[in-house]
Amino acid sequence: MKAQKWKIKKVYPITGRKDFFKYTIQSNGILAKDWASKDMFFDDLKQAKVVCKAKNKVSRIEVIAHFNSASNFKKGNTQVKVLPNVTVLKLFGNEIAYKYNDPQNTLSITTAGYKTNITKEHLNGLSNVSINQSKGIWYLNGVEWNGELIDIKINK
Repeated sequence: MKAQKWKIKKVYPITGRKDFFKYTIQSNGILAKDWASKDMFFDDLKQAKVVCKAKNKVSRIEVIAHFNSASNFKKGNTQVKVLPNVTVLKLFGNEIAYKYNDPQNTLSITTAGYKTNITKEHLNGLSNVSINQSKGIWYLNGVEWNGELIDIKINK
């Protein structure tokens, strides 16, 4: 199953007219819908980019909400799996975050060996996690981090 990734596509709504086009936002061949469930079309590429970025962010927010509330969820290549003592966040089948059902609600994260932008974006959605990168080096909460499993202190 492909990941839920929204992309901009140029379409020609009138057959045979290559001089008239619109921009759409699509994921796996499905057009994005507006609040009234109508297909979204844009004349302006900048506007399409803003909406596309927002739709991708909503997908990540949805995943993190399920992880934080310990509810099973699967969308594209991302999965939240709730086990008796831990909630696991998986990306492309790799476990990248664990929230334990202990009194401290311990949060542990890892890149699972994949220092990719999508891994960074998912982990950055978690509480008390701030990952940035400079010259190929990853920093977790301001400290250089090699991506190996680490516990994150939760502020209550």
